[in-house]
Amino acid sequence: MKQLGGPAITAALAGFEPIGRGELHGGHKSATLGVGLLVLGAPNGARFVLVQAWAQNVRYTLDGTLPTATGGFQMVAGDPLLMIPCSVATTLTFCREVAGAVLEYIFVR
Repeated sequence: MKQLGGPAITAALAGFEPIGRGELHGGHKSATLGVGLLVLGAPNGARFVLVQAWAQNVRYTLDGTLPTATGGFQMVAGDPLLMIPCSVATTLTFCREVAGAVLEYIFVR
């Protein structure tokens, strides 16, 4: 697992509680990214979002600006999941680099 802004780390997630399925943005999600953007606001109480790209690379921003196929942070398909700190003020915006990108994510507190 990698934490943004720091070295690669391996950690048990025992200290994290997933935001429940019945809550806004709750539960584990899988999104196949099309030609548009996927915009997520962190739910109340979320401290982190765990994300991972599958099949193709994904680009993302954390402040509501628009990523492009060549701009924004790059999440490489198949890399270990990222743990991104977040709050209700965080707007996560994702897009694919090429067709076939899948994003896995879950918010945790």
